[in-house]
Amino acid sequence: MANLIEVQLIQNYEELKLIIPTIREVLNSKREVTITWKKTQEDIYKETFHQNSPIKDINQYRILENLTNVFPSENILKNEILLTMIAYDVEQKDYLKFKLNFIRLNTSQLTENLQTQLNQLMIKIKKEFKDIINIEDRFSLIQMFQQENLLSKDELKQLYSQIKPYINGNINISIWFLEQILSYEKQNQILLCEIYEYYIQQQNQEQAQKYIQLILQKPISDLNDQEIQFEYQAIKTKNEQQKQQIMQIEESFKNNQKQYDTSQLQTIIELKKELGYPIQEMSYNYQKLSQNFIQEKNIQQAISTIKSCLDEIKLELLINYNSFLIIQESICIEILGDCYRLNKEYQLALDIYQDLLTLNKQIKHNNDTKKIIQVKLKMAAIYFQLQEFQMALEIYKSTLILQETDKYDNSQFLLIGQIQYNMAQSYFHLGERQTAKQYCEDAIQNMTTKLDDKDDMILKARKLKEKILDMQQSRVIQ
Repeated sequence: MANLIEVQLIQNYEELKLIIPTIREVLNSKREVTITWKKTQEDIYKETFHQNSPIKDINQYRILENLTNVFPSENILKNEILLTMIAYDVEQKDYLKFKLNFIRLNTSQLTENLQTQLNQLMIKIKKEFKDIINIEDRFSLIQMFQQENLLSKDELKQLYSQIKPYINGNINISIWFLEQILSYEKQNQILLCEIYEYYIQQQNQEQAQKYIQLILQKPISDLNDQEIQFEYQAIKTKNEQQKQQIMQIEESFKNNQKQYDTSQLQTIIELKKELGYPIQEMSYNYQKLSQNFIQEKNIQQAISTIKSCLDEIKLELLINYNSFLIIQESICIEILGDCYRLNKEYQLALDIYQDLLTLNKQIKHNNDTKKIIQVKLKMAAIYFQLQEFQMALEIYKSTLILQETDKYDNSQFLLIGQIQYNMAQSYFHLGERQTAKQYCEDAIQNMTTKLDDKDDMILKARKLKEKILDMQQSRVIQ
């Protein structure tokens, strides 16, 4: 017997709601329900898009290109089509079309998924900048990326260093880069002088006056041209002398890497600050200076120095957030924690170390297990010093788990042994002597893979084990 077919034409949503119970009943009886509707123009556009996506050849590209011309700028489907075309532009390395299609893209209307796709394409193009042979095309793309706030200061500097050998004296390109970098490094005296001299050569008095006031750091309305040039030359000469002095000190550091003179470190920091160097180029000097003060037992001066560095890093991060600065911040925070620990300001040290562990979680590509273990061991040592043995023990346990999953060579067993010895001490003070004895034995076994039998650490572990045995024997005799 032929299946009965019932056809109903639904005119609107209200009619559809009325028939839903019937559709459910038919589906429950394992019969089929086919629902069709008259295609709208939007449906036809979507079909055309899906038939030609992803783009395989220029014909499909042209079909989609024509399709984008029928949509208003806020249309979501238009953005999706444009993004598909942009992906093809990138694949074909057709950066002119990429730029034109990007301009047409309504980025404010992108869904989260489309925004992710666009970000991935942008990252890919950034990596390909240096492979774009035509300098004008490369520079045009860089300008577009900068206009869209898609370049950091460090990326600008890197791109400038890549393009500089190929611009054949095109000073306009150089000045554009320098002015973009100066927008981040407003006190950079070397950049200010270079840009000022460019505008003097171009006889652009308005721009030249703008920069000379920044260099002289005062209004120039009361100065004549001769006075301006006299003051400028004096500043320029001083800048060049200071830059030369910085280079000489850095050269001496290279020749004597194991030791950095405190006075030289102080001098180079002051010189760099006067010339407006960014903190990225001073943080290492600050760190070394703080470590020198620590070695000289001048803890307060070390704290003051590393805090100054941290303050500058935090200010820079507000306008130039990047992974290098975050790593430098983590190094400075650890030094600050060490200062408080050595100064016996234990609670401040614990707070700082906890901040450091939190920060390290944010640096996914630099989440170094060894660094985490090192910080946790410092925290555990503080709790042990404060006789908070249970807290110390919990941290030692967590570091032991981390260390056991990070075994690369025999030196790892040495650290495991040292942690086990610290755990043995904690258990001993908590009255759990049998457990303490077991950890002493484990520590001795692990440390003997790297240390001599008469090493101080092994002797300490053996002494603690013997003490526990003596106490156990005394109890048995009693």
